[in-house]
Amino acid sequence: MPRAERPLATGDSALLRFAADLRLLRQKAGNPTYRELAKRAHFSVTTLSSAANGRQLPSLNVALAYVRAHAAAMRRNGNSGGMKSRLSPRKPR
Repeated sequence: MPRAERPLATGDSALLRFAADLRLLRQKAGNPTYRELAKRAHFSVTTLSSAANGRQLPSLNVALAYVRAHAAAMRRNGNSGGMKSRLSPRKPR
């Protein structure tokens, strides 16, 4: 059984809010393991878990891969949570 994530530090910084949002996304996706997510996101377990630990901002590529991997997990579980419209590329104006 995977270890539970450490609680986020206290505070209200943008970094901590972002990490909390990533964790909420993971919860809504059914708490897939980081090993499962790593297969979908093509990033290491360490990189993905670091993205949500609230200590440093992940790169844009890692953040997008994290979100897309969770969206895939949500679709697999039959719970899109409105993610499709948020992840779909916008048409240029």
